[in-house]
Amino acid sequence: MRNISIILLIIVVESIYAEIPVFWDVLWNASGEYEKKLSDRIHAKIGWQDFSARFQLLDRRPITFDGAGETGFSTGMYHNQTGSRLLFGAIDEFGLAARLRSPLNRSITFFESHAISRGDLKTGATAAGTAPSLYLYAGTPLFATPAGGLRAFASAHFDPEWNGSFGAGASLAIDTKKEIRIEALYTGKDLPARPASAWFSNPPPLPKRNFDLFALSAAWTSPLLKIAADFASSNTAAYGIDLYTNIGIRYGNRPWQFSLAADGMGSRYVGRDGVATGAGFRIGAKAEYFGGRSTRFRVNTLFRARAAGEPFNRSSTTIYYHFPTNISFPVKPTRVSLSAGRNASDLKKIEDKFDFSAGFVWQALSVSLSSSLVNTASHDSTPVFIPIPDISTDFKSLKAGMDFSYRLKIFQFRAGFDYTGYDSKDPVWGISTGISATGTWWRVNLKIASSDLPEKWTGTFSFTLHKKGKQIGW
Repeated sequence: MRNISIILLIIVVESIYAEIPVFWDVLWNASGEYEKKLSDRIHAKIGWQDFSARFQLLDRRPITFDGAGETGFSTGMYHNQTGSRLLFGAIDEFGLAARLRSPLNRSITFFESHAISRGDLKTGATAAGTAPSLYLYAGTPLFATPAGGLRAFASAHFDPEWNGSFGAGASLAIDTKKEIRIEALYTGKDLPARPASAWFSNPPPLPKRNFDLFALSAAWTSPLLKIAADFASSNTAAYGIDLYTNIGIRYGNRPWQFSLAADGMGSRYVGRDGVATGAGFRIGAKAEYFGGRSTRFRVNTLFRARAAGEPFNRSSTTIYYHFPTNISFPVKPTRVSLSAGRNASDLKKIEDKFDFSAGFVWQALSVSLSSSLVNTASHDSTPVFIPIPDISTDFKSLKAGMDFSYRLKIFQFRAGFDYTGYDSKDPVWGISTGISATGTWWRVNLKIASSDLPEKWTGTFSFTLHKKGKQIGW
C-alpha cells in the first residue's frame, strides 16, 4: 500500500510540473432496502499517460445501523497498453479460471464465452465481506515476428491463505483478421473436510484433502470460422482424478452466424472453486441474424444429459426477435421472445416451462409484457427431452405481468403489476412503482413494491454520483 501511494504521488507531482494531462474519475454509489441492507461503493481512478491507479471502498451493513457491517478496501495499479496490473482486495476472475468454476452451473461456453484470462476488482456490494487477495498480471506489448504480431502474459493469484493460481498464455495475430491463442492454468490447495449431509450422500463425506487442477485452452479466430476449447483435469486426494472439457465453434460472418457448443464433466471433477457438482454433458446450438436498424433474430437451444452417452433429460429453446428501429407504426413493437424447456432429471417431478415476453413503444411510453406457464408430471421412464405433449401433465402455475415506463425530460416513471395463479393455493398479486432522475453526473432512483399484495411491501432507493475530468498542470 505504501509503495502504491508513493508511485501515485510521483505521478501527480511530475504531471503538474511537466503539464502532462492527469485523468481522474470519481464515483459514489449507494443503495438500500427497507429493513434490510445499506450498501455503499466509493471508487476513485487517476490516470497519467498509459498508467492508472484505482481505489475502491465497499461497505455493507444493516440499514438501521444496529448490527455489524462489512467493509472492504481494494486498490490496483494498471498499465493500459499491455493490460498489466497489480491488484489487492476482492478480486473477480474472468476467462479460463472463471469457466472452470462449477462449469455445469454456468451457461454453456459458446465461442464468445472463451474470453482471455484476466482479473479485476470486484464491484458488487457483496464483495465487501470478501477476504482480500493479491493478483498480478504481466502482459507484453505487441512484438513483430515473421509469423505475425505476438503477445504473451503471465498471472498469479494468491488467496488469503497464500494458495496460488498461476496462468500463462500467448496470442499470435497472423494478420489483422486471424489469431491463434493458447493458455495454461494451474492451481492447488487443501480443501476443508466435508461432512455427510445424508446417508449415501454424493459427494460422500471426505477428510481434509489436497486438490490440484491443471487446464489448457486454445482458440483460433478468422473472419469465417472461430473455434475455442478448454481441457481441465482435477486431482483430489481421497476422491480421485477426473476431467472437464468444452468446445465452442462459430461459422459465418454477418449477417448470419451459426454456433455449436458442447461440454462434459466427470463425476469426480472438482472445479476452480473447489466444488464437485457431479457429472453432466451438454450440447448447444445457435443461429443469429444481424440486420440493419438494430434488427436481430436469434434461435438457440440446449440439451443436457447426466453423462455422455446417456439419454438427454433436459432442454431449453428460445426464439428472439428485435424489430428494426425505423418502423412507422404509431405503436412500435421493439422485441418478442418465446422459450420452452423441460427438466426430466427427476422422473417424479418432471417440469415443463413456457415463457413469453414482448415490448412496445408509443412516443415516450414503453410497455413490456411477460408470462410464464409451468406444468408438472411424473413418469415411469425418461420421456422425450423436449416439451411436447407425449406425457400427461398437470397445471402448476401461471404468471403474467405488465410493466410501464414513461420518460419526461430528466425523469423516468415506472409502474408494473403481475398475477400468479397456482393449482393448489391462493393466487398472488404483485405491484411496483418507482421514479428515477438522471443528471449530467448524478442519478437517483426510488421504488416501492409488493410481491404479495397487500401483505408484503418493500422500498428501495439508490443514488449515483459520477464525475470525470482532466487536469493539465495547475
